[in-house]
Amino acid sequence: GYLDCFIDRCSCDRTAFKLAAMTSVYLATKIFHLREISISSLSELSRGEFDVAHISEMEGIILQTLEWKMMPPSIQCFINEIHAFIPLLPGAVTRAIYQRAVFFAELSLFDYSFTTQSRSAIAIAALLNAMEGMDENTLSPQDSITFLEAVREHCGLQHPPHYIDAVRNRLWYVYGQSAQYQDDEGDQ
Repeated sequence: GYLDCFIDRCSCDRTAFKLAAMTSVYLATKIFHLREISISSLSELSRGEFDVAHISEMEGIILQTLEWKMMPPSIQCFINEIHAFIPLLPGAVTRAIYQRAVFFAELSLFDYSFTTQSRSAIAIAALLNAMEGMDENTLSPQDSITFLEAVREHCGLQHPPHYIDAVRNRLWYVYGQSAQYQDDEGDQ
């Protein structure tokens, strides 16, 4: 979280650490929740150790230290950007690929091994897996290569092929363990 990233870059004594921890909670609620905690509420929770000015000042220090990088792009953000490089005209097929890729991305949330993987690599793997399931008359294996080349050229995302393959295989494995897979197999 924010506190970990901040502590990696700054050394703190016990008091500064407590202030940074409280301020990190405050920042997280501002970014991720509809109802944020007020600074005055946090000040009260500190039982007088920190006033509103302390928390506000620490907020500025954390934001500056983290260079305002508070919310890294999600896997779906990457999918949103790079699915445009699928070498097909927009339509039902590209929508189906997008929806399947988002499904694969969501599956990655259920497997701890993905926590250490690059979000962009998971997005690329999810899109490739989604493309793989399409009819070869609609999307050829060469289209996948063209897609990868376009992503490398235009986005600068250059993951080694063996790395993408490993992520793809893990996504297929997680899919094979899912209820959706059981439903899909039952339909055949």
